[in-house]
Amino acid sequence: RFFPKENDDSGDGRLSFTIGSKAGAGETEYRIGLIPFGGFVKLFGQEDIGSAKASDDPHSFANKPVGTRMGVLTAGVVFNALSAVVIFMIVFLVGIRLKAPVVGGVIPNSPAARAGVKAGDEVIKIGGKSDDLDFGNIAIAAALSDVNEAVALRVRHEDGSEEDFSLVAEQMAGIPMKVFGILMPQRLTIAKVSDVNSLSERTGLRPGDRITGIKIKGEKKSVRTHWELQQIVQDAVVPAVTLLAKGAGEDKPIESEEIP
Repeated sequence: RFFPKENDDSGDGRLSFTIGSKAGAGETEYRIGLIPFGGFVKLFGQEDIGSAKASDDPHSFANKPVGTRMGVLTAGVVFNALSAVVIFMIVFLVGIRLKAPVVGGVIPNSPAARAGVKAGDEVIKIGGKSDDLDFGNIAIAAALSDVNEAVALRVRHEDGSEEDFSLVAEQMAGIPMKVFGILMPQRLTIAKVSDVNSLSERTGLRPGDRITGIKIKGEKKSVRTHWELQQIVQDAVVPAVTLLAKGAGEDKPIESEEIP
């Protein structure tokens, strides 16, 4: 049974739990901390200061033979190492979903924008590396580059052609590290909002709906990516557009109200 520790010296009693019951807890304390997540085991007498009873008791950790104490401490370290190995094995077996190295957009007047990198470009090589690339590699290459170091990037445009760029990462306003100015792609799924009814009343759309196209002056155009949608809206000289979408788990198309 789990219960919050009372009078916890760490100051986080509501977020720290011991395993056992108050009435029948053993001499060994097993604790799990939720924030930050972790845990530890404290043996009876394993403390710098304590009661005379804990110091004199033959069951006290301090009164155990040196070999026993060394074995206990070594076992703890070995178990931590083995736990880390097992956790990493599970993570790699299950897999982690990583973002593809596709340009979702570029920050105006950034190194990428000045070089001509465009939304939809796929980064296929960074500094000579082309294996197992994900979007995080782009940010890491920029952040770890030296001052005025030009980083070689090769991209594949949406038409299949390839082009090489040489970008020097810069510190930009509001960003704590050096960047190329390449933004991550966004999904065309309506995000969760605090006022769902207001969103539905204004647009006819609800969280979870996926945008599939856009209608301008009665003409419908399908879209696959957010940069396609953004470009169409920018090129359209109209005060409002209508979005085409599909509800989550539904095949029936949804046509939004005109959105400025």
